[in-house]
Amino acid sequence: MKKVFAFVAVAAALMVAGKANAQLSVNGGFMTNFDNPTYKYTDLSGKEVKNDTLYNSGFGVWAGVSYNIDFSEHWGIAPGVYVNYVGDVDKTKAATTTVDMVDLNIPILFNYKKEFTSSFGIRGFVGPNIRYGVMAKSQVESTVTNTNVKTNLYKKPSGADHAPLTRTDLGLTIGVGVHFNAFQIQTGFNFGLLDRNPGKNVTLNMHQYFVGVGYVF
Repeated sequence: MKKVFAFVAVAAALMVAGKANAQLSVNGGFMTNFDNPTYKYTDLSGKEVKNDTLYNSGFGVWAGVSYNIDFSEHWGIAPGVYVNYVGDVDKTKAATTTVDMVDLNIPILFNYKKEFTSSFGIRGFVGPNIRYGVMAKSQVESTVTNTNVKTNLYKKPSGADHAPLTRTDLGLTIGVGVHFNAFQIQTGFNFGLLDRNPGKNVTLNMHQYFVGVGYVF
């Protein structure tokens, strides 16, 4: 949590320092989560095996604001604050599993822009971001046992050694966008770099693909 506050402080300092040359933008759009778990186990011969997978774990929306602070004709830096929501429903004959997640996302993106006309240009961006899990809940409705089990994924269950997920993730965001006058379209990918599963034999990285639109004031 201290890392999150430190990251917010840096972003706020950059906003204040460059406020005179900053452009406020309001952005929002759609996103999808990709989970990348790696399972380690020992086979019958005693050899350690790693099983790496990647799968879509839900769709959602995002919205927030950012300041783009130009420090040259082409280069700038854009701290921002966004809220992400992603949900997923998995149905089988035996049960229906629903997952809902809300994250606070704080990126600081270095960007390079190229203006072709006074009303049209492109921009590429890359930089780190902190994601902090505000809420993550799952619900399993079983048609076999006629039960409904709700779980807080950030809370340690009774008798367990740890919670199913950790709250904080450090990511690397890359993307590209275009603008038409004050309107902009952007798309990119956020690579989750930290292990979100506290277990010893599973490493879980959570990535996101996003697309959205925005308005620059």
